[in-house]
Amino acid sequence: MEKLVHVTLLGKEALPVFYPIVSFKCKIIYVLGSKESQSSYSGLKSVCEYIGCEIHFIEVDPMDIPKIMQACEDVHSKYPAETKFQYNITGATKTMCIGAFIVAKNMMLILFIQMRKRIWI
Repeated sequence: MEKLVHVTLLGKEALPVFYPIVSFKCKIIYVLGSKESQSSYSGLKSVCEYIGCEIHFIEVDPMDIPKIMQACEDVHSKYPAETKFQYNITGATKTMCIGAFIVAKNMMLILFIQMRKRIWI
């Protein structure tokens, strides 16, 4: 079975992050968030682990685009080249979205934004 790694940005609300995890049946999840999003992450982590997901939190400065890009690239470096990745840039700050968008675009990956139960790819 092909490995799919889901990279998502987390702001104050976990629901826009959780909905695509369930929709795409993600099993390996990396959540990029700030110190302020830790409380949202704790609930998300509990539910994701309950449904059998492997979930990791990477704390980033939400205003530092190069560090956000580096965090994304670090996730990629943990897996073989044939691993598939998808990015959910729905949550978090616009600067976080820009950093994740640049990495996903440069690697020609699946990238989406969720808006009211619709997912735009």
